[in-house]
Amino acid sequence: MWAVASQSIAVLAATLEVEPELAPARPALALLAVFSWSVGTFLYCAVGVFVGVRMLTVPFRPADLTPPYWVAMGATAITVVAGARIVQMADAPMVDATRGLIAGASVFFWAFGTWLIPPLVIAGWWRHVRHRIPFRYEATLWSIVFPLGMYGVGSQFLGDVDHLPIVHTIGYVEMWVALAAWTGTFVWMLVTIWRDVLRPVRPARRADRSPPAR
Repeated sequence: MWAVASQSIAVLAATLEVEPELAPARPALALLAVFSWSVGTFLYCAVGVFVGVRMLTVPFRPADLTPPYWVAMGATAITVVAGARIVQMADAPMVDATRGLIAGASVFFWAFGTWLIPPLVIAGWWRHVRHRIPFRYEATLWSIVFPLGMYGVGSQFLGDVDHLPIVHTIGYVEMWVALAAWTGTFVWMLVTIWRDVLRPVRPARRADRSPPAR
């Protein structure tokens, strides 16, 4: 979440840069975008080390593999989005000095995020199929939906900026996967709310209306 928060600021700064009213502030927005992107990149690497040490030093149980682990991929995806938006920014001293570096690093983060998808899917299979932990709705499932959507957006941005048609196509196809995941999770949430929250209230109301015992 540290990395995602920093990269969100970078995306915002790069997006505001195109507004004509903010033309005088473009050098400052460029500085903020590159600064936030760099901090987010450092934080991602640092958290990756912390998570790796935790997995090597503490017994890793199937119950520990909760959906928020997908943020590890989502953080790379929003890093790609921020990097692509910075590469698209108008000429500014800070952008001109780092454009090539950020463009190349964005490809690296896209490749690493793509590589993370199979291990995360296998980890889910290991948790729910191999160890038979029930797969129920929980609010943290949205931690899977966000990375899937952000990966699709980041792939399309990166494909357009670096002229990589295959990456853009992968992002376009994956966006439909993200839409299916969002729809399924949303419907599952509504069913869970109806079954566990709204439906049990009805018998209680009927009991209140029953005549008092003599």
